[in-house]
Amino acid sequence: MWTHFVVRDDAHILCGFPDRETREVFRLLLSVTGVGPVMALSILSGIAKDELVRAIAQGDAAALVKVKGVGQKTANQILLDLGGKAQKLAAAAQPGASGVLVPHGKERLLEDGVAALVSIGYSEKEAKKSVEKVLEKSSAKDLETVLRLALAGG
Repeated sequence: MWTHFVVRDDAHILCGFPDRETREVFRLLLSVTGVGPVMALSILSGIAKDELVRAIAQGDAAALVKVKGVGQKTANQILLDLGGKAQKLAAAAQPGASGVLVPHGKERLLEDGVAALVSIGYSEKEAKKSVEKVLEKSSAKDLETVLRLALAGG
């Protein structure tokens, strides 16, 4: 499960996603003026990820308005803010697609390894240093091996 943690003055919200790509689309939706976590989750619940990407790429406001809670103004704002990011959205929506939002190889192992170590109490700096050391010295190709070596001290 992939998560996104939202901290506000009045609430702490933890959002869960079945895959990294859905989380990245969610994060892009958060960058839209007037779209918060609740609205972004509503959009992802009301329209399939691939259909959302297609609608944004084609400028199809009508498809967005069909989602409960999304009016014409919000749909137009989404198209305006994300229209230029259609390639990033497409990359985020495709598992294994190359692009800025879905890192591969060592970059992905580094990101995932750091996230895992931070989740068990390592500082960001310590975790990054430890995972980088493992990736430099070993030929580890999977996250489990990277974490095992990092926890063992490299």
